[in-house]
Amino acid sequence: MGSAGWKVRPFLGKVAFSTFPCRLSKAIMGKTVQRFWLWLKASQTNRDLMVVWLLTIATYLAAYTFDLYERFVVFISSLENFGGYQAVLPTFVFTLCIAWFAYRRWLDSMRETRKLRQTEDLLRYRVKELETLREASLRLTSSLSLQEVLVSILELARQLVSADDAHLFAYDGEALQFQIAYWNGRYQNKPVATPRLHGFTYTVARQKAQLVIPNVNLHPIYQDWQWGGAIVGLPLCIGEEVRGVMSISYKEPHEFNEGELRILRLLADQAAIALHNASLHAQVQQQAAELEQRVQERTAELTEANEELSQYAYAVAHDLQTPLRGVRNYADFLHEDLAASLAEEQERYLHGLTRAVTQAEALVEGLLLLSQIGGRDVPRQQVEMGTLLSDLVTGLGLSDEVQVTMGEVWPVLWSEPTLLRQIFQNLIVNGIKFNESAVKKIELGWRCDRPDEICFWVCDNGIGIDSQYQEQIFGVFERLHAPQVYSGTGIGLALVRKAVRRLNGRIWLQSTVGQGSTFFVALPANP
Repeated sequence: MGSAGWKVRPFLGKVAFSTFPCRLSKAIMGKTVQRFWLWLKASQTNRDLMVVWLLTIATYLAAYTFDLYERFVVFISSLENFGGYQAVLPTFVFTLCIAWFAYRRWLDSMRETRKLRQTEDLLRYRVKELETLREASLRLTSSLSLQEVLVSILELARQLVSADDAHLFAYDGEALQFQIAYWNGRYQNKPVATPRLHGFTYTVARQKAQLVIPNVNLHPIYQDWQWGGAIVGLPLCIGEEVRGVMSISYKEPHEFNEGELRILRLLADQAAIALHNASLHAQVQQQAAELEQRVQERTAELTEANEELSQYAYAVAHDLQTPLRGVRNYADFLHEDLAASLAEEQERYLHGLTRAVTQAEALVEGLLLLSQIGGRDVPRQQVEMGTLLSDLVTGLGLSDEVQVTMGEVWPVLWSEPTLLRQIFQNLIVNGIKFNESAVKKIELGWRCDRPDEICFWVCDNGIGIDSQYQEQIFGVFERLHAPQVYSGTGIGLALVRKAVRRLNGRIWLQSTVGQGSTFFVALPANP
């Protein structure tokens, strides 16, 4: 009975859940059986209830059909106060089935509880991993010191897996060099051991994979060592390149679980990134130093060449003064001696010669000033800008068609007055020269946008400058108009920019064609 009874459920289950419902639902019963079949497939509870009902019916039928019934009657008859067993038997069997069903539910709930606990433990461990990774990343990004970052990573690794010691080596060329270690209860900045070529550390580096030894006494690498601990080594890789090796060790044998190894791999990746960043930083620093050295060398060469060019320009301009002076004198002599007998055409030629000499003298004088600005030291002193500009405007002897306006309050500047006069004189003269208005207006002003800098401006209502030429006009001998239209040497604004730079300042302009220009000169407020 016992062995036969326990075979009923698999058989019934097979019939109920596979062969009979499928064929009968498709061939005979149609939608009703299909719905019943869907109800069975919906949950394990529905299937268990179906099995209980089938077992109850099968047991009841078996009691009347098989020889087991007679044996059961004899057994029941021998019991006292048990009458009407035929009526009680189905209830008894049904009760047993309900108990079996409850037992199955209890087992399922225990399994589910165990799974939930395992899932909870796994989630807790994963949260711990993520928190470790977050902390390692934070330390990696919050410090530029490689030593501090490596100490933080080793400390995290050692604490999370409760290890006794930790070491970290990094490649310097072809050899692994000591970086940091936790040994004998404290961090060591000096090598505590030198990696052997065929030892544990180099083996991990060559294999490019973690090496776990739960008991070093059982591993050939440590066959000559009197140490019964455990060790795990992890390569510090960036791509396929091994940058170093991190090892975590115990003084006693230790079985490493997958969670510990996963956390250690995460920290090893962070250590590899730290070494890679340190290498990049060192390369950038070296390149920056080399670039700075080249810039200094190039600057020195350019300064020397510029000084030589300035000296040459000064010498040439100075030497040109004498022959130009002679030409002017001869032209004046001719004009005085032959004024009465000169024809109109000859008079025109003589005046043209005089104008050419005058223009050449102005050009030479501009070159001399330009070379002098670049070559001499600039002594600084306190300059009353209001007084300097007022005296400058008065000294220019401007005509009545020129109207100059300037404020009453002006700052005191620590600068060089001669260069300041050259700057503002050229800007004022330019604003008057390139101006076709009936009343030529010049406005002088200043503002203080920054505590260490004062910005002055010279504004005019002249012809303006197209934006594409606003940088070009500061070049030497640069002219936007023919000399016949607007006179000049093309040196004035070049001299202004050089003087401004000599005073450690900046110059720029805003201009619209036909509406005038505003030149801005920003100079240091303090020495």
